[in-house]
Amino acid sequence: MYMQHTRNFTFNLNSPKKFNFDLLDDWLVSALKIEIKDQKGSNIPMESLIKRELLFIRSLMQAILLPYFDTGTLLKVKQDKKIPLQWSASVALVYIENIPDICYEMIINFAIKNIYWMMNTQLTDENREKLYERIEKEIIHKLKGVSGSGKSTIPILTAVYDKKIPFFHLGGGTYQLGYGSKSRLINRSTSDLDSSIGAKLSNDKMMTSNIVRMAGLPAPVNAVANSVKNAIIIARKIGWPVVVKPVDADRGEGVTVGVRNDKQLKIAFEKAKRFSRSKRIIIEREVNGVAHRIFIAKDKLIYAVKRLPISIEGDGVKEISDLIKEENETIRNNPPWLRKKIFPDDKEAIEVIKKLNYSLASIPKKKELVPLRVIESTASGGTPQNVTDIIHPDNTDVAIRAARLFGLEVSGIDIISEDITKPWHVNGAVINEVNFAPAFGVSEIAKNYISSYLDLILDDDGNIPIIVAVGGSLAMEIALKEQSELMQKGISCFVSSHNVTINGLRKGMILPFKSLYKRCRALLMNRQVEAIILVVQTDEFLYSGLPCSNIKKVINADDKLISSKNLQNKVSQDRVEALIKLINGE
Repeated sequence: MYMQHTRNFTFNLNSPKKFNFDLLDDWLVSALKIEIKDQKGSNIPMESLIKRELLFIRSLMQAILLPYFDTGTLLKVKQDKKIPLQWSASVALVYIENIPDICYEMIINFAIKNIYWMMNTQLTDENREKLYERIEKEIIHKLKGVSGSGKSTIPILTAVYDKKIPFFHLGGGTYQLGYGSKSRLINRSTSDLDSSIGAKLSNDKMMTSNIVRMAGLPAPVNAVANSVKNAIIIARKIGWPVVVKPVDADRGEGVTVGVRNDKQLKIAFEKAKRFSRSKRIIIEREVNGVAHRIFIAKDKLIYAVKRLPISIEGDGVKEISDLIKEENETIRNNPPWLRKKIFPDDKEAIEVIKKLNYSLASIPKKKELVPLRVIESTASGGTPQNVTDIIHPDNTDVAIRAARLFGLEVSGIDIISEDITKPWHVNGAVINEVNFAPAFGVSEIAKNYISSYLDLILDDDGNIPIIVAVGGSLAMEIALKEQSELMQKGISCFVSSHNVTINGLRKGMILPFKSLYKRCRALLMNRQVEAIILVVQTDEFLYSGLPCSNIKKVINADDKLISSKNLQNKVSQDRVEALIKLINGE
């Protein structure tokens, strides 16, 4: 069974006067959207309480964008003999590498404090908001950025976990997927094969347009303006209407479409300037159609969506205002970190629907989408439609060519087209942007394609053969024999004990630690390693946990193990048996 690596923590807590599990479960399920199965499973109420705390801790970890998927394990609960109301608990929590200890301490303490509060506080709208505000202020705000992860990170790693692909955090939101020669690095949706030059070029929209045009791909007609006067000259030359946008902003920030005169252009220019670091503004001839995101990986189409602005769906009965109210009530019942974008009913939304001869009192037809913004953007959200199966092959082709042009293994190519089922050279579609690190897995549509993306970039789900031999000198002899057999098959196999590591050429490797856990982790990061044989001669793993998952075979050579705490002492039989069970995943 695949499980995330864990680390043991011990904390003290007091027994409440009354265990109100029904109220607590109502909070966890309704307010925090935590699934409660049978968390009692014990005649000791404190054990049941701590199991719920483990669920709450997992939810808080996920709220700060950490890939914390396993629940954690309650190891031991002990009541103080002198002070009966005081207890100590030992738990195993999922360990995310290179995350500061203070993060764990803050979340454990917060969980304990607020579990008691929920167990003694009625669940009302007001109290729910109090809890949300507390989590935002004391956890999310204070620990913001500790993971280094982006919006795409958790959806991708969720699929990685579901597929039992091993992974670990290298720091700064960069994760290694898989082991040794089968490993890959990702950060958000980017991979280790993405060109840094291509990433730099694609971050400049004007440079992107020029390169796309030079390569014979469909590019928009545009130019850069440094002043309103210059912008007006450009707009009159290329023809109205125009789009005004910053050269160097993302997520649709500072973009204005449908600019038709000098007055509108001045307002749009100042808006774009506020979002531009370089204060360079693109004036671009507007192309008829809607933006489509074409997600490309390894020269293949993964999926494509039509990026409609955030829209409310009619039911043929309710007014637009009531539809918006109902949707927003559902959204607000979720914790802030699980919420979708709120549907706007502001002045801008009213102006947009007015152009469709609608008002907030209008009743749209069933399944009819009523836009509440002019364009899709990260700030306001959107309503994507899946067009993967209907996109014209010529449009897929130019998207792949654009990704190659910038040397991006993973990219989001934005094509503005009236009809994506028609080729670009027929309806005048253009490549609007080439996106490095495009959002992936944020929408429900995209989540369905993560698994196929992982199959594309990872061989054998990132796994390499890992064999464990337990014992003394005999275990090393067996390991070397196994290594020879694998090398004869052309497999670069490395052998390691806690103090000796032998590479695929049967030569010793110098590593700066006497720890099998650390030596194994070093080999897992070495792309020359195609197989590993671990020689377990100490009880270290009982303290550290296993450094890897998906162990192929375990060989119990003998019981001659020594203590990792004192290499002069032998390990007792019961600890040897516990170690074997741990390695076998029992």
